[in-house]
Amino acid sequence: MRRILAFVSIMTICMGSVSLIGCGTSETSDETAYSDVSERDENKEKVIKASETSDETAYFDGNEHYHPSGNYMTSDGYYFLDENGMLHFFDFAAQETVYVCDKPECSHVSSNEGGDGSCNAEINTISGITVYGGSIYYIAEGGGYNEADLRKRDTDGNNDEKVATLEGEANSSTAAWFYKDTALVRVSTATSKTFDAETKESESQETRLYCVDLKTGDTSLLDTSSLGDIWANVFVVHKMEDGKFYYYSQEADSYYIYDTESGDVSKRDVACTADFTQVIYGDDGDYCFTAFVGDFCYGFRINGENTELIRMNIETGEEETYFSGVDSYPEFSCFSTYQSIYDYADSTYYVYNMETGELSEVGGDYVSQAGVGVSPKEISEYGVIYSVAVHQTDMYGAYDGDFEYQYMPLQSYMSGGNDYVSIYYLDQESGQ
Repeated sequence: MRRILAFVSIMTICMGSVSLIGCGTSETSDETAYSDVSERDENKEKVIKASETSDETAYFDGNEHYHPSGNYMTSDGYYFLDENGMLHFFDFAAQETVYVCDKPECSHVSSNEGGDGSCNAEINTISGITVYGGSIYYIAEGGGYNEADLRKRDTDGNNDEKVATLEGEANSSTAAWFYKDTALVRVSTATSKTFDAETKESESQETRLYCVDLKTGDTSLLDTSSLGDIWANVFVVHKMEDGKFYYYSQEADSYYIYDTESGDVSKRDVACTADFTQVIYGDDGDYCFTAFVGDFCYGFRINGENTELIRMNIETGEEETYFSGVDSYPEFSCFSTYQSIYDYADSTYYVYNMETGELSEVGGDYVSQAGVGVSPKEISEYGVIYSVAVHQTDMYGAYDGDFEYQYMPLQSYMSGGNDYVSIYYLDQESGQ
């Protein structure tokens, strides 16, 4: 039986070092809160000015099957959304998690839990968040039919404002990439006014790739595809450098470059033309290309009982095998620099550095303990985040829904350490 690769995740492209301040709780005094805000705002101005000429990049992608949403790691901490749409920040230095809200008397109760919607930590999005130029960006539903708003707010949750309105739906397939004060935004949009009032889905859809000027809010349409939002990677930006966005179009099976200076889109002449959503049958095995990161397209090849993870250079078409095993069943997740590999055959984790080509086996009690058994939510030079199931409730081992986010420094994780920190816990019964 042919084995199918499960979930492939491309996480956020981590930006440079940005000092971000967490939020006060209801016990925080006005004096302390204002001191933090002043310190944050002073740094924010530096970040905004630097972003105009720097190579800072960021993105989010809401498709749950390919790109875990609502999470962003910086050199100072980790942002994440909880099940009620509340944004949290885990501070690496302080080793504590706070709501992204600087209101001293705020109770931090979401609208879903009966709150009045005034907490700065609440974000109305299902497509995730990211941090760029000192601001938090996300996609929310617009004010009219078939409208999606690109929005931003300060890193303390204040000054939420609309950047641009796009013709499209703010659903889980929405994605946005940020570079040079420009955002390329992928949305699915209705091409018919006839739609199901219950599901709010139109009879016909297409996917569009918009360009948004983050300073002025001006928008332009770069590309369209007749493929709807069920296709996770209709358009994928896989590299941002030298003032250019490099992206792939699934329907055209072609690669393009958007130049931020000239505003021109040009087609690339490349050797890699494999459609990563399909298995390709060849004389030397079956191929499946599933993820684009930087200059490479990643996937797996099945040769009888042997499974290989390979990457293909997009420009040259050259292949490289970086993991191989007999009777192995590897699942891989791509992040900015690192790739997590879990081989179900021998229950072993590996970390692959996509920049250096180094493959390392990860050992220790932490990665082998019951309940982990999944790929990390994120790996970066700043650390590793896991989402761990923590309760088994009956004789059959049925999972009751409780989970915990855990953080561990990268070097400790690589060396088999067990010094993780619990940064968030959800008890499904109490909802806390």
